[in-house]
Amino acid sequence: MNGNQAFKRADRVARDIHRVLSTVLLNDLADPALQKVVITAVKMTDNLRNAHVYWQPLSPGDESLPNQAEKAFSRASAHIRSLLSKALTLRYTPQLKFEYDHSIDRARHMDNLFRRIEGDAVDDGEPEPNP
Repeated sequence: MNGNQAFKRADRVARDIHRVLSTVLLNDLADPALQKVVITAVKMTDNLRNAHVYWQPLSPGDESLPNQAEKAFSRASAHIRSLLSKALTLRYTPQLKFEYDHSIDRARHMDNLFRRIEGDAVDDGEPEPNP
């Protein structure tokens, strides 16, 4: 199998994991912190053993939610992985690493910078993201 085929398989598995995890968050987890987040992306390693799962709050503004959600993902990780193994037909269920997705914060920050350059800066009241 060449690298291109492995890449395509990793992408397909990532899409499947994204779909299953989104459903799991909606239907199978009772933790309130996890009901307030959305999975934004899943990136697989080529060997399909590890999945980086990126998430964002459903609505901005709750400063404590990222910390609460990180702790909740840590507590629920084994259960989520178990549900994932039942939903997918993979030889190995990947290890899941849940990571806050900073891309939306960075995009908002870049948009504000462009607005300032254009002379019509808008302060949305949100702090600048860490790079």
